[in-house]
Amino acid sequence: RTFGPPATLYRYRDAVGQELGAVARYEFVKDGKRGKSFLPITWGSEDGGKTWDWKCGAWNLPRPLYGLDHLATRPKAPVLVVEGEKAADAARRLLPAFVTVTWPGGSKAVSCIDWTPLTGRDVTLWPDADAPGIRAMDELRALLEGMATRVRWLDVSGQPETWDVADAVAEGWTRARVVAWARGRVRCAGDVTGERA
Repeated sequence: RTFGPPATLYRYRDAVGQELGAVARYEFVKDGKRGKSFLPITWGSEDGGKTWDWKCGAWNLPRPLYGLDHLATRPKAPVLVVEGEKAADAARRLLPAFVTVTWPGGSKAVSCIDWTPLTGRDVTLWPDADAPGIRAMDELRALLEGMATRVRWLDVSGQPETWDVADAVAEGWTRARVVAWARGRVRCAGDVTGERA
């Protein structure tokens, strides 16, 4: 009610397409500055599974990935992990060769997510161009070691603060431009500043 209707509603689905919940994105202006806020709307149980209901609040742990349905329908496709649903939707349009996923809760929630659907997958991490985003993807890299068949990292240094794939789309980047930019920035995830993969 504070912000009015959500600007976007991102629907989370399981591997067979059944809705697990959604994240509502609100955009607003306060004191002359643009802001955003997120509200999860989830299906879950607060009494150990005796009763289930929709609620405003985060999922029970571990939380699901945004894109489980896409992973299930394309089991051999490489995976791109980005931070945020807006970035995931932008990457899906721009880089259709990948299955793009993200997670709810932002950079501090990496450890709250069920990452096992990425077992055996070839994964590339695209962090936001800021310290929290890079820390989140580094934490994820550690979690995926021994789970994914390969984990790589895109070096986003030199980009504006908080820049991500959604910003690239807003700036008019084409698929060819993103691929050319990324080709020179792919790193082995274990060595963020080291050799190219």
